[in-house]
Amino acid sequence: MVRFFSGANPLNILVLFILGAMFRLPLFLNGSLPDTFPDAGLGYLWLHQLVLDRFHSNPWGLYAVSYVILFIQSISLNGFINSQKLFPSAHLLFAYFYLLFSALLPSWNWISPFFLFNSILVLILPRMVRLYQQHHPQNDLFMLGVLGGVASSLYVSAWLLLPWLVVALLTLRPFRVSELVILLVGFLLPYYFAVSYCYLIDRWDQALLLLPQYKFALPSFKPIFENWAIGILIMVPVLLGGIRIANYLFRMLALTRKVWGLIFYALLMAILILFMDKGKSEDTIVLLLLPASFFMSAFAFFPANKFFPSLWAWLTIAFMIAWNFL
Repeated sequence: MVRFFSGANPLNILVLFILGAMFRLPLFLNGSLPDTFPDAGLGYLWLHQLVLDRFHSNPWGLYAVSYVILFIQSISLNGFINSQKLFPSAHLLFAYFYLLFSALLPSWNWISPFFLFNSILVLILPRMVRLYQQHHPQNDLFMLGVLGGVASSLYVSAWLLLPWLVVALLTLRPFRVSELVILLVGFLLPYYFAVSYCYLIDRWDQALLLLPQYKFALPSFKPIFENWAIGILIMVPVLLGGIRIANYLFRMLALTRKVWGLIFYALLMAILILFMDKGKSEDTIVLLLLPASFFMSAFAFFPANKFFPSLWAWLTIAFMIAWNFL
């Protein structure tokens, strides 16, 4: 399977769509929807009231919509990887690992604050890289700020996206105060409209949900076998893929090295979010999946002998089948 997705053609994309749906078959058959999510922002609460509440009587429909969004995320970022030449040749390994590992837990397939955060990060990363060669990036900078502000209104801990955007800006472009101001104005714009709406409807208590309340603590995951197994299944390919990338980094162009640096910073940001006081649950690990899948694809792409990456993928599938059907 790993060798099959080491190439990129339309047939592979069709097979990947069918395979990803098969991974989620237990969710489509027996899935249930949660009532609340930890650390949900004001924007998500409004979205839940307007749209998501309608799906509680039809969880299959929400899982189907979520899967289509996940598939679009995976293909979009895989196209970004191939266009930026982050690897010596084109492949679909990122999309394969992202769809495979995101099927491990039902909570990673709901339209949750964490899910929407990943969706916005998919929009941010390609637009951010475009700044490298632009002479007048004001429009893109403003849109990046707006996307970051929308993400943090949906998920409170996404405020950490702002320092990541600043670091990315300083990495890709010479420092200019005007560009930093444009980014900050765009980030605050969604908050301006949200606070204005709360003022008009006289609901200042809702506006307080926009404020981050950080307190660092160890993540309180349930020490059960499934969580340990999922953690090992994810971390081993990430670590081995990171070693592969580090060994190959000196052969890359300057922009490619910068992009890998941004992906590594995004992984650190996701790890940092896990230590926030709110949202400490297995659900938040989905934030790691998007940046981690870049390193998983390196874990499978670079070895000439694909036996160990293929074995690891089949172990993940076997664990998923045993957990859901046995």
